Amino acid sequence: MSHGLVELSFKVHRGLETERAVFVSRSDDDGKAFQREKRAVARRTGACDCRGMRAFADSQGVVYILYRTATENTERGETLLVSPRLGADFEVVYSHPWNATTCPMSSATLTEGKAGTLAAWETAGQVYFATIDPKTMQVPMPVAPLAGPKRKHPMAVANGKGETLFVWTEGTGWNKGGSVVWQLFNEMGTAMPATGRGDGLPGWGLATGFAKPDGDFVIMYRASLEPPAMRCALKVTRAGLQRAFTGLRRVHQE
Repeated sequence: MSHGLVELSFKVHRGLETERAVFVSRSDDDGKAFQREKRAVARRTGACDCRGMRAFADSQGVVYILYRTATENTERGETLLVSPRLGADFEVVYSHPWNATTCPMSSATLTEGKAGTLAAWETAGQVYFATIDPKTMQVPMPVAPLAGPKRKHPMAVANGKGETLFVWTEGTGWNKGGSVVWQLFNEMGTAMPATGRGDGLPGWGLATGFAKPDGDFVIMYRASLEPPAMRCALKVTRAGLQRAFTGLRRVHQE
């Protein structure tokens, strides 16, 4: 982070899931020395075992932590912690309920957009994203694509026009590959006609993306449709709000 403050966050994996927690440690001198670690929040939420945690600092110095709880080993809702100011304590600002007794092996992302920080996560086989209000730190009703096959590993990124590219996987599982799927949403969170998919995502594969200065998007992932394996970039281009097209090209071959 800026202003010499560095925030370090991590999960402790010892003991039962219900006894685990998210810890933070702060540095006020650009990471030269860190304070003793402490629980991010006093509330005992547990922490899901094989769920990837995400931490992110926006351009205003607000720090976000997105992780999956394991409360009483039955409630595994995606939970958002926020430190609203430089050096401020973390608060639980949102939790998306999911009653489950086993770890779903999920992931999530945090990115910054024009309207605020975007969070993307999975709940019960569906993927969601929401833009966190930068003034109130509240999370509005999350947005999800239309119902479909089991979905995992979402990523959301916004361009300068306020449009959001939402990317996720379908058909993936433990050491099992699948497809990369995407959908464009307008600044109101309404799905646009632009949507598509790319097959050949290998086991343990994920997709990521970014917005270009002209408002177009690029999705990056490693594909394995056939030997040799290749890294692919999927360019999502728009011309007006109602028309878009996509193209797939090989960017590196091994």
